[in-house]
Amino acid sequence: MKKNLLYSFALTFISFAFIVNTDAQKKIGLFDAQTDVGKVLHKGSASFDPKTKNYTIDGSGYNIWGTHDEFHFLYKKMKGDFILKTNLAFLSKQGKVDDRKIGWMVRNSLDTSSEHVIGTVHGAGLTSLQYRKSKGAITEEKKFTLTAVDFIQLERKGNVYTVTVSKSGGAPETQSIELKLKDEVYVGFFVCSHDKDVVDKAQFSNVSIKF
Repeated sequence: MKKNLLYSFALTFISFAFIVNTDAQKKIGLFDAQTDVGKVLHKGSASFDPKTKNYTIDGSGYNIWGTHDEFHFLYKKMKGDFILKTNLAFLSKQGKVDDRKIGWMVRNSLDTSSEHVIGTVHGAGLTSLQYRKSKGAITEEKKFTLTAVDFIQLERKGNVYTVTVSKSGGAPETQSIELKLKDEVYVGFFVCSHDKDVVDKAQFSNVSIKF
């Protein structure tokens, strides 16, 4: 009798674990999965509206900077060259608005210290191309003259990554970096509140992924 009860409990637990894992990896619009990167205090989330084609993402995390990162990531794995485009905007009016970040990210792995290239706009408007050349290295950046942009494009062509930004349909500005990442990388949207106790919200619209 005890063996049967233990067997039933084990089957129930395995089934529940499978359902949870399957749900976590459920496809969201154009993307394969979502996850929190780093030891965030508040779990993030991502959703897709099939009518508007908009993505809404909630994310926490202390920062995407220095030698490691914490944020929420909606991603898919991609190989070769590609062009990523989106309009984007914060929906929340909280947190450390000067430094919170949203944008496109290309990342070698889901490790908190992974190499990466980012096209990001901060809460106070600062817009930049950020990159980490090697695992655990200090993050570097190239700042744009434009601020508070509402459009970001990130293109990979070989080992060259080019970020193009614009504001309300105005003239674009471009920054590039040469960096050797893996052929297969994690590509997607990120939200980082830059305040471990806060969850920020952002919307991504008119999304295009070409490869």
